Amino acid sequence: MLKKMREGTKSIFAGALLWAVIIALSVYVFVNWGAKGQIGTPTSVIAWFDGNEIQFQEYVRKARDLEDYYRRMYGKAWSSQLAKAFRIQRRAFDSIINRRVELYHAKQMGISASKEEVAKRILSYPVFVDKNGNFIGFDKYKRYLNAYGYRVSDFERGVKEDIIIEKLENLYRESVQFSVDELRDIYEKQNVSIAFDYAVFNPKNYVNKVKVNFTDEQMKKYYENHKDKYKTPLMRRIKFVVFNPFVVGANVKISDAEIKDYYEKNKDKYTQEEQVRAKHILISSSAKKISDAEAKKLAEKIYNQLKKGADFDKLAKKYSDDPGTKNKGGDLGFFPKGRMVKPFEDAAFSLKVGQISKPVKTRYGYHIIKVTGKKKAKTFTLDEVKEEIKSILKAKRTQDLANQKAKEFEELAKKYKSIEKAAKEMKIKVNDSGFFENSPSANIKGLGTAGFVANYVFSMKKNEISNPLRTAEGFVVCQMVEEKKPETPAFDQVKDKVLEDLKIEEARKIALKEAEKFRAKVTYKNFDKVAKKNKLSIRKQRKITMEQVNSAFILKPASDEVKKLFKYDKDQITEPLLDKNGNYIVCKITEKVNFDQKKFMKELPSLRERIRNEEAMKLVTSMVANLRKKLTEEGKIEVRPEFLQRLREAESK
Repeated sequence: MLKKMREGTKSIFAGALLWAVIIALSVYVFVNWGAKGQIGTPTSVIAWFDGNEIQFQEYVRKARDLEDYYRRMYGKAWSSQLAKAFRIQRRAFDSIINRRVELYHAKQMGISASKEEVAKRILSYPVFVDKNGNFIGFDKYKRYLNAYGYRVSDFERGVKEDIIIEKLENLYRESVQFSVDELRDIYEKQNVSIAFDYAVFNPKNYVNKVKVNFTDEQMKKYYENHKDKYKTPLMRRIKFVVFNPFVVGANVKISDAEIKDYYEKNKDKYTQEEQVRAKHILISSSAKKISDAEAKKLAEKIYNQLKKGADFDKLAKKYSDDPGTKNKGGDLGFFPKGRMVKPFEDAAFSLKVGQISKPVKTRYGYHIIKVTGKKKAKTFTLDEVKEEIKSILKAKRTQDLANQKAKEFEELAKKYKSIEKAAKEMKIKVNDSGFFENSPSANIKGLGTAGFVANYVFSMKKNEISNPLRTAEGFVVCQMVEEKKPETPAFDQVKDKVLEDLKIEEARKIALKEAEKFRAKVTYKNFDKVAKKNKLSIRKQRKITMEQVNSAFILKPASDEVKKLFKYDKDQITEPLLDKNGNYIVCKITEKVNFDQKKFMKELPSLRERIRNEEAMKLVTSMVANLRKKLTEEGKIEVRPEFLQRLREAESK
């Protein structure tokens, strides 16, 4: 079939696979890996899958692809810090292994791709056919691939693998089916939305009204029925040394020559673009549920009021549909060109300070814009930014020095297999963390809140010594010295806590009664007034769908309380609802978008396809995770320890 390709065939080009490699060399990857030769040459082996080598050059190419994807997404805002945040190096390696896992599974299922299928796919790329639809010829085809780092065999193997994976994923997709009722439920969760104000009834505010004197027998009974509540989590203890940049680099000096050199190399960072400060009032037809003509008419009415001297801030608060600025009088702050949509930008930059525009149409609606300030484009002089550059260079120098010292200490500690022996030799203080649990908000003695460190420590074996870990206190090298299994304390040890919990339970009953009394008194109109009279603070929840409900929401996700809330309509007052913190809330529904049967039926075909794709990918992801774990346990996936070590180091920098 390749012979036919060389002779020519007609088709079109999708190009995604090829263009993924048409990017600049990834600075982030090569600075941290390749340039220093820490892993080796491009053909160095970083892992083995089912006896076959995975080479470093494949990993670098995948990291390039990922970085290019994010670089295009973020444009000028892209940086090595974002690359680190997105864990590009780890994702690149995982995607290589996961692809092989899918191919392994496909082979087990007897899925393959023929030469004819590969040829047809390649000939669907317009870059390989001329303007008449004929194949460009094998020599041009080969040169084109070579120019972008591909050998013909590698490229064609990649195309074959793509086809096999598509077939596998299509099999999963075909296995996913949804009834109309199931799709309606999904649609409702995605489209029915609600906004509300609510008053909170916190049981702690009613503890002083609890008149019950609990006996030891009652407390013991509560303890026996809620033992899991008092069970301690798995905990670990570390010994560690901190290399604080401010301490290690206390004597670091930055010369004027270094400052000047940095300034000359980074002049673009000290250039201020022309900027405008503006306020706006947005009139959105979709937000107000009116026609475009009605939205335009309302915007013109507001503009005429402003021309007669009406207060811009007051009208913004009254009419604007931009929730982020309306309560600030529509203030957007200063912004350069390229930040706003083009029609808005053109209008704002054409106005003088104090001028107000006629309604400007964008995809968001109609804007009335008032310019309140302007900044001219300028380049800051060296003298203006000297101290800032000095601080930047000193911070980097001290960070590098602290990291270097931490690495030296790490090597010595690993040599002795002991933090304490290394610290004694280097005359450094050793800290003891005491026991802590693995949580994002883990509080580690001597380090403060350090969830990243806790997560790292819980991946270590006993007496293992870590790489240098960056924390708020500096670079930390630690040794995991002890683990404490979960345990349930005896009643006497938690007696005070049990009593406190019992009082809260009684106080919650009082809070519920108070919430019910409040609900009986209030209407939509007097909700705020009655709440104020009862010394209750009113909180607001912006419009939200059931699907958007997450752990940050006031009610527990997927709870009956959420279902109850979404049954209420606009202007209604809800029954008392138990929130995720154990408080009761009473809500005033301020907005509600209900289920639209006609719209649902219109969108049903596309919804069915989208949900099938999403569910199929969940199944594939789950399959890959389970099979990858199994293959690793069987020894069919092996990773060079040095490579894993470098991945960890890159993530901890």
